[in-house]
Amino acid sequence: MKQENINQKEEQEVLIDNGDLKQFSEENPNNEVEELLSIEELKSKNAELLDLLIRRTAEFDNYRKRTTQEKADLLEYGNTRVFTALIDILDDLRNANESAKKHQDITSIQAGVEMIYQKTDKFFREQGVKMIEVSIGDDFDVNFHSALMSQTSHLPEGKITMVLQNGYLFKDKVIRYTQVATSSGNE
Repeated sequence: MKQENINQKEEQEVLIDNGDLKQFSEENPNNEVEELLSIEELKSKNAELLDLLIRRTAEFDNYRKRTTQEKADLLEYGNTRVFTALIDILDDLRNANESAKKHQDITSIQAGVEMIYQKTDKFFREQGVKMIEVSIGDDFDVNFHSALMSQTSHLPEGKITMVLQNGYLFKDKVIRYTQVATSSGNE
């Protein structure tokens, strides 16, 4: 009997899912249809769900537009803080240049340039940019170095003989490879 009730319930659900409520009520003399939602209740629930779907779709569309605009603003104005700091350095360079034109004291000019270099270096380190440390005699590493030339040397093959341009890391990512000359072996 229990199995029969389960099968009858499943049949009711299938008939309702197929929209065959009228046929179900004609085949079911016990009027079990009253236990089910009426057509009006189903229409009402359908309207509520449709309204909810429309609202959620509109909310998602607004969210998508807002995040797209935020992303565009970030790309366009994201470097504002960096440029603001670089403007200070540019002002320092302009002042040093004007001072160099007016004064012949090379020591004070060198001290001014050194201060600007230290300020710039500190700024880049604070942003997560650091120079790749390389010394003559280090092993050539393709992950950090770019070999521009090879030359005979007293150093074994594959060793760095000259640093032509310093390389830099931004956090852990190479943003400019160190350009080096490598040893092709004994002279």
